Amino acid sequence: MHALGRGVREADELAAAGHGERALTRRAEAIDMLRASGDPAASPVLVEAMFKQAGALARAGRTDDAVALLVELAEQYGDVAVPGKDIDVEFEALRTAAISYSRAERYDHAVEIAEAMSNRTMGRPGRDAAAAWALVFKARCLLTMGQTEKGLAILAEVIDRFGESRDRGVANLVATAMFNRAARLRDCGRHPDAVLGWRKTFDRFRREPPTDDPALPFRALLAAVQILLIDGCLQDALETARTLIACLEEDRSEDLIREIARMAIRAGNTFHHHQAYEQALEVYNDVESRLARASTDRLRALAVSAHLHAGFTLARQGQIASAISASKDVFRLGEPALIALQEMADDASEEPSTHQRAAWALLMRALLLGELRREEEARAGFRHITEVFSNDDSPLVRAFVTVAREALAEFEGRR
Repeated sequence: MHALGRGVREADELAAAGHGERALTRRAEAIDMLRASGDPAASPVLVEAMFKQAGALARAGRTDDAVALLVELAEQYGDVAVPGKDIDVEFEALRTAAISYSRAERYDHAVEIAEAMSNRTMGRPGRDAAAAWALVFKARCLLTMGQTEKGLAILAEVIDRFGESRDRGVANLVATAMFNRAARLRDCGRHPDAVLGWRKTFDRFRREPPTDDPALPFRALLAAVQILLIDGCLQDALETARTLIACLEEDRSEDLIREIARMAIRAGNTFHHHQAYEQALEVYNDVESRLARASTDRLRALAVSAHLHAGFTLARQGQIASAISASKDVFRLGEPALIALQEMADDASEEPSTHQRAAWALLMRALLLGELRREEEARAGFRHITEVFSNDDSPLVRAFVTVAREALAEFEGRR
């Protein structure tokens, strides 16, 4: 066994040294020797070597050669147990073959492999995860190829066949199928069907979120809010946002609660974007009230963020002085408020359409620095606003610039 494995180790050493082609040649020789040995004890080493060779071939652009090796693995060594690795050789080989074709943008071939995988796993005990994966992957490829109705039909099949599975791996794939199907229905203009799909995703996974993406069911509600507002369904959107916010008080990890809170604030931003200011304020205020007494600084910081977003909504309505006065309520918190304002500015800066929100956050941050007697930083903040936003077309942003200039002049007068 030591002699049979020597060629594989030599190939690994060549690969580690950057000699890719030589490694491929040496590993191919080792694989031929292992095949010819006829020794059942050599099978685990052979399987591992074939997986490595397939990966190296795919990276070298030799996709067909990689897939041929992987198909051989599935057909000849599907039942071999690889020591120290909890993998199903047949499933892993076909999955890797399908992915290899997909990465090479040869989606028709990827679909064929996924179909073969689905057929091989159909009805076999313990193979639901493999079957569900094959169907989800096939649907993804078909959608990429523009075969929308076929892709949607296959995702619906996944949901119908495996929707109630308690196996966590299968449930994760069902969640992906449900969310992505709704998203594609949205892209096709079928908004009511998309909203229904996202609501079903939330209902199915609210209590037991997918282990690989715990935020997915809550992201589904946010997506539903956004589409409902586009369609003018204001009350339905508000009720959906309320459902999302209510999840903040459920027994969940702090990280997940933070993600839900950020989504709720984004829901408020969506109401604001559609000029539903009253509803936006309700969303922000509800988030703030639920998190203001949270047990950790990280959660309380999001209450601060909601308060500051509400201030921006007041400013957007022309109530700039009232907005600044109301937002100053959180200045007493000091550093946490600074952090929330910087995050708000950073998040807004990523979207050109939200430059008004970015200007607001930067203005409030400079005012807070002044309150904290960090005057040089405050001056720098006001100067930045006047330099970056002075020629902005938005009357609201120009009003912020005026406040910044007046504040800067006051600070300069103290020198």
